Amino acid sequence: MEPVPAETKQYLAELFTSGQTAEQLSSDAERIRAAAEALGAAGEQIRYLDSLLLPDEETGFHLFAAEGPDVIERALREAGLEAERISPAIAATDTWTE
Repeated sequence: MEPVPAETKQYLAELFTSGQTAEQLSSDAERIRAAAEALGAAGEQIRYLDSLLLPDEETGFHLFAAEGPDVIERALREAGLEAERISPAIAATDTWTE
């Protein structure tokens, strides 16, 4: 995994996921990863990091390192998804940025 450029920050995208299963989360994550990689190959500063599902809350979270929320919105749109909200995030460790 390549290091995240200094000008990127971490963001958490929140999506409504009514009835989503772990398998569907994995499928979404693969489409998001592919979209982020394609945007990165085109020169955008974005990297997909991880996804979490809170089934009881009907909410999915997708973590990115990116130059800003606009490129994350593009990656999600290309993956066929739309975020309810994209917020700056701070990690307690550097697990995803190494």
